[in-house]
Amino acid sequence: GTMPTPQQFQLTIENIANKHLQNAS
Repeated sequence: GTMPTPQQFQLTIENIANKHLQNAS
């Protein structure tokens, strides 16, 4: 399979982090 690029990976990480931050507050 195709590996995600570091940029896509970082965007995914930030997306998940933002969701957790919004849920926490």
